[in-house]
Formats: sequence, structure tokens, C-alpha cells
Amino acid sequence: MQTDNRVSTFDPIAENKLIALVLRDVSFFMKIQHLVKPEYFREDIRPIVAAFMDHYKRYRLPLTDPTALTHAARVNKKLVRFIYQIPIKGADHNYYMDLFVNFCKTWELEKFVF
Repeated sequence: MQTDNRVSTFDPIAENKLIALVLRDVSFFMKIQHLVKPEYFREDIRPIVAAFMDHYKRYRLPLTDPTALTHAARVNKKLVRFIYQIPIKGADHNYYMDLFVNFCKTWELEKFVF
């Protein structure tokens, strides 16, 4: 099992839903894109987030094609397929935005203190 070097961690279920929202819901991503950093996510997700953010910074558009994301991140397509199967319809955007913002604050504060 890989060790996770993050200072703080998400609840795994919430993290899965959050990453699904970031990658698949453009309106959600646009609201929090300035906060998204690969190191905030668990190690197996980081290459996906990094490839997604690199694409966004280069083209100013989210990468919405799961096949292209798999290729860009050089990750197992099963992981990307898993993320794209997480239901996001009806997800409470405000709840997940608050969850992510609070996590980012805690992560940066703990990183600064420790």
C-alpha cells in the first residue's frame, strides 16, 4: 500500500465525489479551479489532477474526454473509468465547494505549522 504524504486527508468517499465533480462538472470546476492542486488529492489521483490542470492552463478549457485524460495522465484506464462512473447528478455543489475550501485552508495551515 502506498503511503499518503498529505498533511490532512479527505474522507475517501467525499474525495471520490469531489474529484468526479472537478473532472466532469465544468461549472463546478470553474468555481474552484483556482484552488485545485494535485497534492491535495491521494497519490493515485494526483497524475490525473495534474494532467487535467496542465490541459486547463494550456488551453483554458477543462479536459472532458476520459480517453484523452487517461493518455495525458499515463494512468490505468480503470481508475479514470471508476471516476467517470461516480454519480454526480444532483450533487450539492455548495456542500462540496465548502468541503474543498475548508480542506484547502486546513491543509495549507497544517503545512505551514508543521
